[in-house]
Amino acid sequence: MNPVARRSTATSITSLTLTAGTNGIGAGSRFQLYKRVAPIIYDYTVTTAMTSLDITGLSIDKGSEYMLVGQIINASGSGSWLNLYANANLTKTNYYSQYLYATSTSVSALRSNDARFEYSTTGFGNIMIAKIKLTNNGYIITQSDGIAKYGSLALELFNSYITSTFTATSITSLTIGSDVANVIGIGSRFKIIKLR
Repeated sequence: MNPVARRSTATSITSLTLTAGTNGIGAGSRFQLYKRVAPIIYDYTVTTAMTSLDITGLSIDKGSEYMLVGQIINASGSGSWLNLYANANLTKTNYYSQYLYATSTSVSALRSNDARFEYSTTGFGNIMIAKIKLTNNGYIITQSDGIAKYGSLALELFNSYITSTFTATSITSLTIGSDVANVIGIGSRFKIIKLR
């Protein structure tokens, strides 16, 4: 069966149901659902396919916490890693990334001398949430959780952690970039939320 055929969509989420085996949710179990109250400081939907996206005008200091939320639609015909650069420093070797990748029952890990934070698979979408922080000693840290091929049988998970090898006093811009042209397709959307 074609995994794409399993996709279904909705215009809104009106209810959630948690299920478990017999007595799987015991007495005293507690669930909380939170509504975002933090401000969205950047919200952009891609109207023309692009290879990289610059987000400027930021002011992330050592006391701040920000979250980048992205939905990536790849219609380029080729899969590619997306890199997350800060302050227009686009030199890959000025970053290190450590990531985990899971598909079906296989899990693999790798460290690389670059700023990889998500893999975009052609013909499928990706959802990612990246926490962005400037450490007290000035390093730029990103913790990213991603789901690739959502809506299909072939779901893939990515967890990526990036550190800069250079320091900064603030983060003024972010660049999401790829080595493959037009990987960031029409309909891709990126938001930055100020948590603190």
